[in-house]
Amino acid sequence: MNDSTSQPAPEQQSPSVVRITLGFALVMAVVAGLQRCFPHPFNLTLIGALALWGGARLSPWLALTLPLSVWGVTELAEWKIKGNPSFNLLVCAGFLIYALLGFLLRRTKSPARIGAICVLGSVQFFLITNFSAWMTMSVDPAELPSGTSMVLVHQGEYPMPRYARNLPGLTACYVNALPFTNPDAPPLGLTGNLMAGDLFFTGVLFGLHAGLLWVVLGRREQEYAPIQRDAS
Repeated sequence: MNDSTSQPAPEQQSPSVVRITLGFALVMAVVAGLQRCFPHPFNLTLIGALALWGGARLSPWLALTLPLSVWGVTELAEWKIKGNPSFNLLVCAGFLIYALLGFLLRRTKSPARIGAICVLGSVQFFLITNFSAWMTMSVDPAELPSGTSMVLVHQGEYPMPRYARNLPGLTACYVNALPFTNPDAPPLGLTGNLMAGDLFFTGVLFGLHAGLLWVVLGRREQEYAPIQRDAS
């Protein structure tokens, strides 16, 4: 016997929307990978915005897999070509959190909400990656001058900071990364590049995807299709 009070099935995306969205995701993943492999301003990359958009517009498993695949492949390429240390798990966690934050945007197209969640993504990435930098560059406080939380050590082309492995040292690491002017990270410094890049690329991804659906499928289809609603 059928239960007339049973809940309705979740709204599904149409096959046309699925094909367009998956194709768009693939193209943007390639663009994000190429951009990361070629010279670019520090922290001004597409991958965080791609993870945020994916969390909002792709199935959960693909939303989590896509940015990690781009990050993993580009890390491997950089390691093979340049010999740089790779595969920082805290950076990986930061990109996963971008995608998880994108889940909060699955039922909205509000520019204000998307922008607010984007800023939240930038903040968590700032906190996680600079914590990772502090772990890598911190030493026993006894190795630094008494009462000092940071010193600059001249090695190679650029002076490198050494932080005390304590709370003042961690605080100094965050403070050192905050300025929006840094000759080593033009144009806006590490934090400014991160936030400006996330906001710009997030706007581009959400805008291009919505515009593509509107052009190909028409207004009516585009209005509901990118959003998957859960059963209520």
